[in-house]
Amino acid sequence: ADVDWRRLSGGWTVTRSAGAAPPAGAAVTLALDAAGTGRWTLAGRPEALQPAGPGRLRGNGRDYWLLWADADARTAVVGSPGGDGVWIMDRSVPSPDRLAAARDILDWYGYDLARLR
Repeated sequence: ADVDWRRLSGGWTVTRSAGAAPPAGAAVTLALDAAGTGRWTLAGRPEALQPAGPGRLRGNGRDYWLLWADADARTAVVGSPGGDGVWIMDRSVPSPDRLAAARDILDWYGYDLARLR
């Protein structure tokens, strides 16, 4: 899977979330340089980011993993490695197919889908 966070630069809206994650409807803006260093704003809270491995970022002492993004980077799934927070975000209105794929990925990784709101 192409888990390069830099493909996700720009604006997003959280469509589903669970646990310690931005709530559904929250705006996410991501800006990273070529080295993968940068920042994002999660639901109005800016956070500096550092690369922490392939598909992984660290911000404010917390790890974020890019679990999946569709081929055109329209829908993406972000989760914490411990499972305490996860969200699906989209650049526009999510298609039912991409949302189903995102849920399948979360299920495959072992996240509790019943917690998504």
